[in-house]
Amino acid sequence: MGTFGGIRSRTGHEAGRIARMLLTGAGAAALALVPATAHADPISSSGPLSEINISRQLNCSVRHALDTEPEWYAGTACGTFVALNGTLFGPASVPAGGSAAPRTAYSEVSQTGPTGAGTAADPFKVVTVVNAGAGVTLTQTDTYVVGQERYDTEVTVQNASGTSQAGNIYTGGDCYLQNSDEGYGRVVGQSVLCSSTVEPGGRVEGLLPRSAGSSYFEGVYDDVWARIGSQQPLPNTCDCSTFIDNGIALSWPVSVADGASTTYRWTTVFSPSGTIPLVITDPATGSTLTDNTPTFSGTAAPGSTVTLTDGGTVICTAVADDNGAWECTPVAPLKNGEHVVTPTATDGQGNTTTGDPVTITIDYTATAVAACPPDSVLTGGGLELTGPAPDDLSSKPVGDTWVVSLKNNSGKPVTATPFAVCALTSP
Repeated sequence: MGTFGGIRSRTGHEAGRIARMLLTGAGAAALALVPATAHADPISSSGPLSEINISRQLNCSVRHALDTEPEWYAGTACGTFVALNGTLFGPASVPAGGSAAPRTAYSEVSQTGPTGAGTAADPFKVVTVVNAGAGVTLTQTDTYVVGQERYDTEVTVQNASGTSQAGNIYTGGDCYLQNSDEGYGRVVGQSVLCSSTVEPGGRVEGLLPRSAGSSYFEGVYDDVWARIGSQQPLPNTCDCSTFIDNGIALSWPVSVADGASTTYRWTTVFSPSGTIPLVITDPATGSTLTDNTPTFSGTAAPGSTVTLTDGGTVICTAVADDNGAWECTPVAPLKNGEHVVTPTATDGQGNTTTGDPVTITIDYTATAVAACPPDSVLTGGGLELTGPAPDDLSSKPVGDTWVVSLKNNSGKPVTATPFAVCALTSP
């Protein structure tokens, strides 16, 4: 594996490809002997993404209706990789991607699709299944709604290997943004993008995490592949202000017990106009949260006002910063149970956009007394808090002490937490 010093031009791409053909060693030989795999039928539409093609080994290839060239270098220099217990698995062939090595090619299992009608209710869908070593299966589902500048990916890692698996999963690509091999970088929260300009508003192509715990990297394309080849978490760095032959990637830590599975989600966006999509990136849909005032974060057009609603009720608002990042926390605690949270964004001209909702479940239980009755302090368990009694406490005098029982948001007593005793501060 080479150092993290890449080549910065289209000519560099070609030189790097020739150099990597001269690599020796078992890893390079193994890749050279694996024939290129045929692609499944692509998702084809009127656009803006006119074609999304996922190979049987998890390469990704995308065409935009306004561009003459694919959005990733040489069409397929993009893909999903996973490092498990010291072995990196990935597509057998990645154009100019030899630094993602040593790498073992996935074993193909199946691919179905595209299915669906391309609507929000029934998106186009391709499901690809590969093996990453004995007993470990990756099931990748890619979906697209016609008219959107993005598509969504979900990967489930299923472990039936007989032993626990640990490492990192990656998605990354060598940007060929709107017919150009060079560009700048941009970071929006934990999202990472290639951009045609240093300033916000330029054309973008990017990866937006939809599962928590991700890391990112933007830099020279060969550095991206080398980072993946290192099998380490990405360093959360961006060479944003330098005009280079660049690429981008996301990573998540993987830890899967035998017999278990875990799922990772992200969105891939392409925008000739530089529009940052309205997306809730955290928490991920399907999450169960023990915090009843979770912080929501995501992306939107810079300067727009983002409003989150839960069943028609506004729970918080925020303004997207100059880079398109926003976050907000509900003003009032969310009740236990399921919540469907929908984002809307309003720009300076009053135009409103509605984004995809996320469904979360709140499972909150009070584990400590927030306050005690007037003129008293909470004692016991190393706690000492003062203040008036809140609504969710019931209390009664016992001699010169107050016995306080806890209740959760639904009004049920918390039997797992013992009574706390509040002693009067004055006779």
